[in-house]
Amino acid sequence: LVFRNRFVNALLVEFEPGDETLLHIHRKDSLYVFLNGTQVINHVRSGDACAAVKAADDRLERGEIRYGNHAEQPLVHKICCVGPSAMKCVDIELLEPPPSPLSSPLQCSSPSTSSSDALVRDRFELVKTRPRVRVYKVTLRSEETVDMAFPFWAVLIWASAAQVEFVSTASSEIKWHERLEAGAITDCGAPRPAESLLCRNDGEDEAVVYVLELLPKN
Repeated sequence: LVFRNRFVNALLVEFEPGDETLLHIHRKDSLYVFLNGTQVINHVRSGDACAAVKAADDRLERGEIRYGNHAEQPLVHKICCVGPSAMKCVDIELLEPPPSPLSSPLQCSSPSTSSSDALVRDRFELVKTRPRVRVYKVTLRSEETVDMAFPFWAVLIWASAAQVEFVSTASSEIKWHERLEAGAITDCGAPRPAESLLCRNDGEDEAVVYVLELLPKN
């Protein structure tokens, strides 16, 4: 467990080729972000406790995002990592929905637009929508900046290591620097429609981060 608040649990899962998990159950709706590509064998038990466990090969791709509707359909399984790489992913368990009203997806501005919002929103790409979450992919080249203050509850998942500078304009300008490993979680907190939380890639390499918009009940 690497992060927890009232809305989500975040677990960083990693095991090497040849390793196998114990048989376990998922009962919470979950979002999975895979941090590298590898091959696994997924042993799934369907039906009652006496049902047979069925094995299936499963190829995981780096940056792949999956959603499990486990609250209605609990998943009982175990996973064996075949390789060649370790299996590494972030498992986001969705707990209670946030209280904020349901909003429309972010409108990603055109880079040709001259507004200041265009300078920070044109890097956002909506890559997945499910009943309880929207996921945006943000790719930042060196020295690029985006605004990570949103009109909704949000959590960031860093899919690559990054060296970033944050600048908050909540009251007076506050700056801080962070070195983030792949799989790190940043809590953006409550909706902040009138503020800015600028995030600048200070590293030399491209940084990829996924923004999870946590959706309230309809």
